[in-house]
Amino acid sequence: MLITFTSIVTPVNGEEQKIQFSSNVVISEWNGFTVFEFEEPKMKEMNRIEVKERFVNIFAGAQSFNLELDNEVPLVYNLGPQGILKFTSYMKELIISEELVDFKYTLANENDKIGDYIITLEIKKEA
Repeated sequence: MLITFTSIVTPVNGEEQKIQFSSNVVISEWNGFTVFEFEEPKMKEMNRIEVKERFVNIFAGAQSFNLELDNEVPLVYNLGPQGILKFTSYMKELIISEELVDFKYTLANENDKIGDYIITLEIKKEA
């Protein structure tokens, strides 16, 4: 199977950025989540996105974070000697179907909104 991954990021003080690529995908089930595992071709990093009803978990390279529909979720990144970064995520839309996953969320730091994010996963069976 193939996945087309699209990410549209709109920073508060910047221009919209779009990343799109297609890759082979392995789809499985884990603890009630549908799991999509695929490689980002430019950086050669594995991505894992888990989705179910109101939740999305994203694992991209060394980064990971959780989203919950209509709920703020605190995110903490330990940067070692450089300190700790604290964020909050808020997922405002989640659509899940057999061939499409689409979700929209915002990220904010302790003081300000950082940006809006739209992630789309389109699944196609290979011909």
